Amino acid sequence: MPDLALDDARATGAWVAPLLSTLLTLPACLLAYAVGGLSAMACDSCAAPEADRFESSFGNAALRGRLEHLLEVARLRNVELQVMTMDREEHAGLAGGIEVLKFEDGSAVGRSPVMAHGRPVHEPKHLRILELGYGIVRAQALTPRESPAFVERLLGET
Repeated sequence: MPDLALDDARATGAWVAPLLSTLLTLPACLLAYAVGGLSAMACDSCAAPEADRFESSFGNAALRGRLEHLLEVARLRNVELQVMTMDREEHAGLAGGIEVLKFEDGSAVGRSPVMAHGRPVHEPKHLRILELGYGIVRAQALTPRESPAFVERLLGET
């Protein structure tokens, strides 16, 4: 390990750059924060109809991004996308999500808001009930072939 004595030329000015950086960056950040906080937002001065139009266009852009992401993920070879359409008034997933994790050693754990108050379960009887519920949801949803087509149709409508 090199010995850095006070008379070493490399060590004497080592504190200058961090000090200058701190002294210049801190006020600049405070100034940027103040200017950003006081500046008008994109639609602060809009009338109500203009503000509604601005917000709805943002909502459409966010929806498009989510739908495009779904299609990207659905193209992965290890992913099957199934969509439960909103025209289904009742289906097995209305009570909440169903999660079942199966491990290499054959063990499994599952969770659902309607079973054991959402706490994880590992008993075979409870896991079987969760798996049956999951199967019913998949049977009621669009098929893996129909689902991406449905998402693409929604994407065309936005």
